[in-house]
Amino acid sequence: MASLRRVRTVFSGVAGTPWYSNLYFTFVAGTAQATVNNVATFWGAVDALMDNAVTWVTEADVPTIDDVTGDITAVETTTPGSGVGADTGDALPYQTQALIHLLTGSFAFGRQIRGRIFVPGLCEGSNTSGGTLLNTAQTTIQAAAAALVSGSSSPGPLRVFSPPKPLLVPPRVGFSTVVTATQVPIKWSVLRSRRD
Repeated sequence: MASLRRVRTVFSGVAGTPWYSNLYFTFVAGTAQATVNNVATFWGAVDALMDNAVTWVTEADVPTIDDVTGDITAVETTTPGSGVGADTGDALPYQTQALIHLLTGSFAFGRQIRGRIFVPGLCEGSNTSGGTLLNTAQTTIQAAAAALVSGSSSPGPLRVFSPPKPLLVPPRVGFSTVVTATQVPIKWSVLRSRRD
């Protein structure tokens, strides 16, 4: 069992927003603001690739979550991070997004536990003529993701959280595990809803 911090980033400014991104970190007392700052640094490192109509802000309230039950056990208040996209080119369809695989090296139920971060709001400037993620954009996103993983080790490592699934037979409790590496594929991913 571990206690987690959830840092939620809310994107707005274009059709279909708000979009949400939830990142989870090991709870370490007294480091909520440092954790939020790391998330803000991550989004700030990739928002130059985003449509300049897209804005993002981390939520001020950061809940602590029991990873076994999924229950919120406390809430801390932080100073939010925020930013805005900088690409003035044509936006890609908003469901077309870059993907970051979060790798853990831990296995459950015969498979590696993996997570994902979708990077929304990207533009044609990040797209090749063949319809894949431009190499320079991939490099930017990969560097930001690697920095998030390494930078989060001090205030509390980034984790993949699998919430409890009480309706399964048999029911499955929640669990989480630390992220050890990231991968950014060149193929675009499609995320039709950021409300989940």
